Amino acid sequence: MKQTFSAMLSLLILIFAFAGAAGAETTSGKMYKAVNKNLAEANYDYDKGSLVLRHVKTVQLDQPVEGIHTLKMAIAHYNTVRDGIFFKTHNEPVYYSPEKDQVLSVTIAGKIPATQDFKDKYEAEIGETTHVATVLILLFLILLIPAVLAYVFVKRKHSVLDYKLENGLFEGVGNNKFS
Repeated sequence: MKQTFSAMLSLLILIFAFAGAAGAETTSGKMYKAVNKNLAEANYDYDKGSLVLRHVKTVQLDQPVEGIHTLKMAIAHYNTVRDGIFFKTHNEPVYYSPEKDQVLSVTIAGKIPATQDFKDKYEAEIGETTHVATVLILLFLILLIPAVLAYVFVKRKHSVLDYKLENGLFEGVGNNKFS
């Protein structure tokens, strides 16, 4: 019993030790700084500090393309915020040349076959998501606030017509004191 338990525990520790390395994330280094700078320049609504590089992979190229011998590829996960209420999460592939210390454009990266394989491998993760909860809450408040105000002020309304009808101040209606 003890041997089975210790074997299973060892197996779980081994699995979790390598599982963390498989989904490695990067939030520092030269590649991170270059991608962060590139995204900040490309997106005016970029949320600084939201960048996380996932699935970082380094490839040595057999045939250099435009002086690039080594290529680093990753899936960039970052957020953009417009007007403080429109939130989007982006996941897109980024390509970095350590030799030139720059993020490669799609045109240059498209010439390298390894980039297409990388993009195909993580196709399910690539895309953007719009977070609509904030917008829906604001739209709900646009409907709710007038309804609450109407409910509060209808109780306290002062109607001259109601007063006249209750006290019979119209001719021929109810208990008219002046007829």
